Amino acid sequence: MSLRIKIALALVALSVAATIAIGVGTFTGMRASLDAEVNRSLDDFHHDAGEDNHYNSDPRFADRGDRGASRLGLERISEQFITGAGELVNRQGTLAIPIDATAKRVARTQTPSVLVRRDILIGHELYRVDTVSRGGGAGAGQFARSLEESRRLLHTLRNRTLIAVVFILVLAGSAGWWIARQVTNRLTRLTTTAEHVAKTGALDVSAPVGGNDEAGRLGAAFNEMLVALSDSKTAQQQLVQDAGHELRTPLTSLRTNIALLSRLDALTPQEQSDILADLKSETQELSLLVNELVELATDQRTDEANAEVELGAIVAACEVRARRRCDNPINIDTDDSIVFGQSGRLDRAIANLIDNAIKFSPSGSPIDISVREGRVTVADLGPGIPASERPKIFERFYRTDDARSRPGSGLGLAIVADIVTDHHGVVLVEARDGGGTVIGFTLPTISHPPHTEAVADPNLRRR
Repeated sequence: MSLRIKIALALVALSVAATIAIGVGTFTGMRASLDAEVNRSLDDFHHDAGEDNHYNSDPRFADRGDRGASRLGLERISEQFITGAGELVNRQGTLAIPIDATAKRVARTQTPSVLVRRDILIGHELYRVDTVSRGGGAGAGQFARSLEESRRLLHTLRNRTLIAVVFILVLAGSAGWWIARQVTNRLTRLTTTAEHVAKTGALDVSAPVGGNDEAGRLGAAFNEMLVALSDSKTAQQQLVQDAGHELRTPLTSLRTNIALLSRLDALTPQEQSDILADLKSETQELSLLVNELVELATDQRTDEANAEVELGAIVAACEVRARRRCDNPINIDTDDSIVFGQSGRLDRAIANLIDNAIKFSPSGSPIDISVREGRVTVADLGPGIPASERPKIFERFYRTDDARSRPGSGLGLAIVADIVTDHHGVVLVEARDGGGTVIGFTLPTISHPPHTEAVADPNLRRR
């Protein structure tokens, strides 16, 4: 069953149920009110008869005529009186009220004013009959009022309720179907768009859904999702194309060196040693490139929880590892800036910045690392980066002209940019005074404690 039909049926059911509930309540209340009115009129009538001392006179001489009835406005009430033996002695009106065993028992009752109330079918009409004892076994009075008027009123009310239910059913059905169509039209269009995307894989479409309600918000979210998927698909395609281009260089070099090794006997020992060194270097570069490609292509994220991280401590740990693989002095100057993030990924970002500085720094030249209020910079004395190329160095596989002759995949700084973006920060690159380049990033900090002095001795570190 479609959502449209469910909504329409729900609206119909609610409307009809409400109408029936109101009708039943009205019918029940009206019936109770009419019954109470009949009972009250009978009570008033035989109470008035008692006040007229009617029960204390000889019933054979009782003749009220219509005086009591006229005074009370209850001319529709018929009355008659019977003796203790159940014999009729007087009747007002033409209605013959049955004198049955119950009436005779009340007439013989010793207690005065005993009331027995019953609904009795007299002829083809239903009456409510009150039998009231005189007491001392001296007889009883019988008072009857027709219930046909009440029954006609209730019958009319019932019929009108049924007509109203049918009318509401038709009206609610029409209104429910219209409302259901209005509600589901946009969902139908959204479903059609989603099915088209699933069938064709096309992401350059949009769901024609507007408005500020839930359906409109769903359509807007769906369109945003399509845009994100389209951007992701484009980025993946670009990554594959760039990766294919970058992989050709080490693979070509590997094939060339392997071809040379096939003529191993014709090579001198020095040439053999050079070829093996090239193979080792190329395989290392290829492994690094593959690892970084996998991380970027799969959008890999660590499961490490976010926590408060002291940037200075991470810089110190990265500096210790960097000293083992280079002869450049590394100076660090840090404060106690604390950020909220994943320490493992921030370690990777800072390590990539240091590796980049080592790659471009002349042997023995210092590398300066600074941390100031969430701003991390790594400065080298390398050849520098032209101003026109600085905005591009964080792009995947982008390498400056000078970098093309050096080892590397062109992905290290792209990974830094991804990590910094995930931590709500921004990357930066600028020229260093006196030559070289300053590359780093800025992250929002939790605190900005007083900063420490720069390390004068490169063999000492501030943590």
